[in-house]
Amino acid sequence: MRGALVSIAIVATAGLVASTAQSEPLNLASIFSKPIEIGRDAALTEVPLSLRNGKLYLQAKINSYEGEFVFDTGSPTILDKSLADQLELEIIGENTGRDANGKAVTMKIAMVDSISIGGVVFQHVPVMVHDYETVPLGKCYLPNGILGSELLPGSAWQIDTSNATLKIAAAVEELPESKSMQSAPLFVYGYPYAPFIDYSIGRFSDKALFDTGNSAEIALFAEIEKDKQARKQIDQSSIRIGSGRHGTSAGGQGSILPLKQFDLKTITVGNSELERTTAQSRPIPPTLVGAGVLRTSIVTLDYPNRRFLMSPVEQLAGPRAKASFALMVIDGQVEVSQLFESSKAHEAGLQLGDKVVAIDGRQISTATESERCETSLWLSNEFNPEEVGLLTVLRDNQLLEIAL
Repeated sequence: MRGALVSIAIVATAGLVASTAQSEPLNLASIFSKPIEIGRDAALTEVPLSLRNGKLYLQAKINSYEGEFVFDTGSPTILDKSLADQLELEIIGENTGRDANGKAVTMKIAMVDSISIGGVVFQHVPVMVHDYETVPLGKCYLPNGILGSELLPGSAWQIDTSNATLKIAAAVEELPESKSMQSAPLFVYGYPYAPFIDYSIGRFSDKALFDTGNSAEIALFAEIEKDKQARKQIDQSSIRIGSGRHGTSAGGQGSILPLKQFDLKTITVGNSELERTTAQSRPIPPTLVGAGVLRTSIVTLDYPNRRFLMSPVEQLAGPRAKASFALMVIDGQVEVSQLFESSKAHEAGLQLGDKVVAIDGRQISTATESERCETSLWLSNEFNPEEVGLLTVLRDNQLLEIAL
């Protein structure tokens, strides 16, 4: 849900009025509750879906503009201000909520005539507008914005990263069937109509948000770890404690917080039992089932029938190594943004906040905005901390070499 608002409180912008003779304020609640009209070239459309930087990217058309957007089921649709200006969208209100790091963020509200994904056209869609130039490196990851959950009602969406495709169907019967597919209820509440599902850990059960904007497999609300039944399913030998930042959201970079990761022996998502799943502790509710599960599962969101479907991919990806540290571009420099205790990096002397100037002899270039963007994308998509042998860091104005 990076870049998303996790609570919605819609208010009319002062001075903005509807184009009526009475000049009454716009009824934003009715605008957001009105079903979005959907046009289709065919009952089933398929578009390429790219998994990069822990996010899902696809091509779409907003009014007359064609470009790449992030597909995020945990967020409303948010367009970058520069695109909204280019399309000359009329601002009709504003929204104040909290981003994924819990920071208050205010965004403008506009209407777009159409959003097209493949052969599916969503008409008269209310959208958020946010200036991603104000978010550190926001334009690197979200050059145009996010296509979000208010588009989901009225269609069945099949997300298959193993084949790099997104299928959108008028009815679930149009989608490929799988004998191993497990079906469970899908819970949809008010705007922005995000997908919630049942999950259980042992005999503990709750509801989670299926959030493709979060790269984790499971981001478990920390209070749930206190439950006796849930604790029984945590592999105590796998627990890793550290500190650092969870990442950047609409309100900016997150603060330094305690970090905790662990393996769940089993977790049931919907009606699918997942074994040996990596979870990270999350300080705010709700629990998230993130894009990480798409490495092993194909997920279908059947909104017309309110069903959540999962089936295993044909060829499972190998397990990901658990990183002992993470790097992030902060204030124009590459910085150690996460560090886990008792890890090889911690024992080698690496410290949270160290400024990294070279990795295995490769100098890090962050002098220009373009270089900072390129470096940040490389760190997000290609860099593997567990393959690093030597870090050159700047600490207290001294260069240090740390052998890992």
